[in-house]
Amino acid sequence: MTERIIIQRGGPMGLTGPQGPTGPQGLTGAQGTPGAAGLPGPPGAVGPTGATGPQGPPGASAGALTHILIPPYLEQYLADPGWLLNGGTNLIYNAWLGSDSIVTPRSVYWRFPMAAGNWSFTLRYLTRSDHGRLAVDVGGINSGVLECYAASGYNSAIVTFTGTIVTAGIKTIQVAKMGTKHASSSAYFVSFEGLSGALLSP
Repeated sequence: MTERIIIQRGGPMGLTGPQGPTGPQGLTGAQGTPGAAGLPGPPGAVGPTGATGPQGPPGASAGALTHILIPPYLEQYLADPGWLLNGGTNLIYNAWLGSDSIVTPRSVYWRFPMAAGNWSFTLRYLTRSDHGRLAVDVGGINSGVLECYAASGYNSAIVTFTGTIVTAGIKTIQVAKMGTKHASSSAYFVSFEGLSGALLSP
C-alpha cells in the first residue's frame, strides 16, 4: 500500500496590525556623570566708590630746596675779611676755604630757600696743628663747636648733625671761626671743605 505525504503550503503573510497601547513608565536610571563647566558669565556691575582716605603730609613749599650742596668755592652771600680759597689734590673738592690765623672770629655766609622739615647735614673740614675751632649753623640748626686741632698731619674730618627747620623760606648758612683753640695749637686757622644736606621728612 502506498502512503501519501501531503505538504500544505502556507498562504501570504498578513498585514501588520495596529500599535498596541503604551506600557507603564520604567524605573529611573542611574544619574549620569556631570557635564563640563559652562563658560564664565559676564562681569558684575562696578561697585560703589570707597571712602576717601586721610590726607597725606604736606609737600615741600614751591621753590624751596630739599637738598643743598656747598663746596668751598661756591660764591658767598657775605664773608668777613680774611677768608681764602686754597687748593689741595688729596681733598674731596681739591680745595678748602680757610680763615686767617689770628684770634678774631670770622664768618662766611650763604643763603638758600629751604623746605621745612627734618634735615640731616654732613660737614667736611680739615684738622691740623695750627687750627682752632669751627662751628656751622644752618637756619638755626647748629653743628656745635668742632675741635680742628690735630697734633700732626693735614686731615679731612667729617661730622653729621640733624635738626628741624620749622618754616620754609630763605635760610642763612654760616661757617664760623670761633676765635678759640686747643692749648697745643699754634694758631686759629679753620678750613671748611664743604657741606651737604638733605630733607629727611617734611
